[in-house]
Amino acid sequence: MTNAAAGSAGPELAAFRAGDETRLRDLLAFALAAEAGRPVAAGAIEDLRRKADAELHDHAFCLLHNSIDQIRREAAAEEKARHRPPMGFWATLAANLLALGIVAGLAWLMLRHPELLPPGL
Repeated sequence: MTNAAAGSAGPELAAFRAGDETRLRDLLAFALAAEAGRPVAAGAIEDLRRKADAELHDHAFCLLHNSIDQIRREAAAEEKARHRPPMGFWATLAANLLALGIVAGLAWLMLRHPELLPPGL
């Protein structure tokens, strides 16, 4: 059913077609004109094409940004998966107690055997 048969005064698609290389832009410009629901003057078609170009560029930029963001998140998750999980509270406490025990043992050894100390201390 054509626009004339439907009794509407909407735009005709043929007026928007400029060539195969701009097909998507022309179809979006036609959709913008159809959405407005009123006849389109010949001069307004170029304005609609510019608006369609701008919206296509905005959409492409948004898709690119979202793709980069997704790639970045996946890379961060892969990097995080390569590392061991950090020590928990109890493991950290045990490591500190072990270190204190080693230091205490060395201090006790030095007190019991002062000949092990370097001369002049």
